[in-house]
Amino acid sequence: VSVRQGRSLVVRVMVDDRPGNLAPLISCVAGAGANVIDIYHRRAVWLSPINQVGIVMVLEVRDPEHGQSVLARLRESGYSAEQAVF
Repeated sequence: VSVRQGRSLVVRVMVDDRPGNLAPLISCVAGAGANVIDIYHRRAVWLSPINQVGIVMVLEVRDPEHGQSVLARLRESGYSAEQAVF
């Protein structure tokens, strides 16, 4: 799955660092029709507050428009999601 072909989307999002907070995030991604390829918890890299954790997700999407739709759905659900650019 290639980022250049628009079929991969790398998303950064911050969530409260509490048990069970990853499940609603993944549910939102699935509800938007994207597939999680990989997921990373990033605490130290972003210098996040002690009560939050950075999540980096590599998602499989149909095309660039679908990727933007996934980002919009995450934001509408209250996540401060941003596309990571490499």
